[in-house]
Amino acid sequence: MAVPSGAMLRRVPLPHEDEDLPARRDFHLALAGVVFPFASFVLSAMLAWKNARAPRTAGQASWTRRLVGLAALDFLVMLSLVALTAGKLPAPAVPAPPGPRVGVVLDPSDRGQGAEVLSVLSGSPADRAGIRPGDAVTAVDGQPIRSNVELTATMGATRPGQARSLTLRRGDVVLDVSAVPTAIADLPPEPTPLFEPEGPQPPLRGNLVHLGAAWGAAVGLLAVVALLAARRAPALAPSPLGLWLAFAGTLALANLALVATTLVVARVVGGSSLGGGLLGIFAGSGVMLAVAAAWRARLRSTGALAIEPRRAPAPRTVVMGMGYILAGLPRVGLVLAAATTLLHLPSTDPGAEIRELVHPGVSPAAVGVLVIAAVILAPLGEETLFRGVLLPWLRRFLSPDAAAWASAWIFAAGHLRYGPSVLVVVVYGLALAWARMHTGRLRAPIAMHMLINAVAMAVTLIHG
Repeated sequence: MAVPSGAMLRRVPLPHEDEDLPARRDFHLALAGVVFPFASFVLSAMLAWKNARAPRTAGQASWTRRLVGLAALDFLVMLSLVALTAGKLPAPAVPAPPGPRVGVVLDPSDRGQGAEVLSVLSGSPADRAGIRPGDAVTAVDGQPIRSNVELTATMGATRPGQARSLTLRRGDVVLDVSAVPTAIADLPPEPTPLFEPEGPQPPLRGNLVHLGAAWGAAVGLLAVVALLAARRAPALAPSPLGLWLAFAGTLALANLALVATTLVVARVVGGSSLGGGLLGIFAGSGVMLAVAAAWRARLRSTGALAIEPRRAPAPRTVVMGMGYILAGLPRVGLVLAAATTLLHLPSTDPGAEIRELVHPGVSPAAVGVLVIAAVILAPLGEETLFRGVLLPWLRRFLSPDAAAWASAWIFAAGHLRYGPSVLVVVVYGLALAWARMHTGRLRAPIAMHMLINAVAMAVTLIHG
């Protein structure tokens, strides 16, 4: 349905990126100040103050607002650094670099009640010690273990040849076993069959809760935005209710495809398996791409998703966008490090999801399926839905900055399984939205999204 000619939609033009705006130059200078995190607030605050006092055009005012926001973030970064370096907040545990391992794959649900074992690598120290899928490691050498991150860090600090005493919870029974962690390179290289049942646990156990929570958060945030749209632009097309229903349905279909595929494979092979998990991700990503692409094609034919044509070069936009991400991640990471310990938030390991599916001994075919699903299909599907449909629709009644923030938070809500680290996804979402509006096309955000996922997967696999 086309937009009625009488509809009064507030369309605020993008600031002219190519203009020689002082505030724009100062914003990028302040972004680079992250290399000196203690001084970044002083730099961004001084530049924001300078531009706030200068005569402003619309574009200059927009970049000045961004400078003020960056100064506020840098103030939080400075407080976090002071607290961490003063020792008032102990730095949260982080995954250890490559080091000794016992040869288990941990459940990424990470409920904070011990490191739960999803599978055991045949011939590994864990296998020789009698550790089974379903066990939960609750202590090492008497030191309590509450999360996957803590177990990984503890094992990584093992001296060569050192035996570690592991306390296991197996149902209602508590067991003590001994294992000598070994280097990753020394773990058995035999490939893990794709469709060998890994234990009695239901497929993707615990993930149904995470999928439902992420779906509810994303569609809930969009509902709030849709109510705003209904008040500010009642003649908007597609209608707020229609867009909300289609968006919620697309995410639900993708999740349903993921769960249904893993359940079918589990029933065929007799239990949860690596192949079932990989095919589930493949199916979910494929369904999202197919539905979102068909929906976008239909809306584009009506002109309902028009966005200001800018046609900035995609390669340069990708480079700049990745630069924005590199400037934002350390800032958000430092604030998260302080907030996690100060507020006693549960520590999360975003790489656990990849390690659940790809671990030592897995076949190259499994890695290939995961690469196709996570590095190709998932970015294509998510960019088509979030930056191809949602963002242009938001731009019809919101300013560029407001539309970018709204789409970034809705996008991040769909990744709620990362816990507090979901703020990192907000940084990604802002950069991807900027790339979409800067070029007027999806090529740049798709390329950036693929690059982000590829780098994250490579770092996780390299560092175990």
